[in-house]
Amino acid sequence: MSLAREYLDLEYSSILQIPDPDERAPALSKLGLLYYGLYQESRKTGDLDKAISVDEKTVQHTTATHPRHAEHLSILGTTLQLRFSRKGDITDVERAIEIYENACQLMDDANPGKPGLLSNLGIALQKHFDQFGILADLEKAILNMEQAVNLTPDGHADKPGLLSSLGNSLRTRFEQLGSLADLENAILNNQRAVDLTPDRHTNKPGRLSNLGIALATRFDRLGILADLENAILNNQKAVDLTPDGHLRKPVYLPNLGITFETRFHRFGSPVDLENAILNKQKAVDLTPDGHPNKPDRLSNLGNALETRFDRIGRLEYLGNAILT
Repeated sequence: MSLAREYLDLEYSSILQIPDPDERAPALSKLGLLYYGLYQESRKTGDLDKAISVDEKTVQHTTATHPRHAEHLSILGTTLQLRFSRKGDITDVERAIEIYENACQLMDDANPGKPGLLSNLGIALQKHFDQFGILADLEKAILNMEQAVNLTPDGHADKPGLLSSLGNSLRTRFEQLGSLADLENAILNNQRAVDLTPDRHTNKPGRLSNLGIALATRFDRLGILADLENAILNNQKAVDLTPDGHLRKPVYLPNLGITFETRFHRFGSPVDLENAILNKQKAVDLTPDGHPNKPDRLSNLGNALETRFDRIGRLEYLGNAILT
């Protein structure tokens, strides 16, 4: 891999010597994708930093009137968002938002890349909202995601992902403002995303989980038992479709455990409480020590074990709750 990195570094120096900017920019764009591919293999942030540096050079060497200028901006915004996910530097998201907004202004609605660009802008705005709680960010995120969905025909492969992202942002706004219409629309969009995604698709578990969370949220609000039952079914399927070694498995397991525990508190079935504990325990077991979410998962498991002690009274259950 170090040889590949050395080759790309030499290629970078060579490309910068190309005198014609119309030839230099596409060569840089391809090189940026190669650095990104190297990052995907190595998972080293240094390779991602280099991809971003090359993407920046691509934008600099592309005139504003060039037909691919918006595309190059979009790629830079995407790599900046990815680095934020790895490093957490909010300036990467803020730069991505500015870049995406610029690209959206340059790209016609008829361009097939426009929906994805709008959705990426919406996701970046959502991340900025998550950091600072500025409601205007969330409002703009939803508007851009809605436009992305509206510009995408139903048979398009990207439609389910756009619907799922929109549903999640609508649920977030419900949690902020309490409008039931937002929650209803969140469920509708999440359900459509699930219906349009085949079971073999790698993103099916995440979309099932999103739907399960939205249904559980409506159960908490309205108490409709069918919502809780469907939340369990969707969360269970998300878990079943995800292999144990997958990074998202420990995320889906607690969601399933929580819905089982909610049904236990409603009807008192010991089977539901046992299933809640089993899923929460597995989430803990699959989460390595030092992971930032390990304490929360341990805490959730401890709460369920304490509930079992309160109901059954066996001393070892309390001991286990204290130890977690």
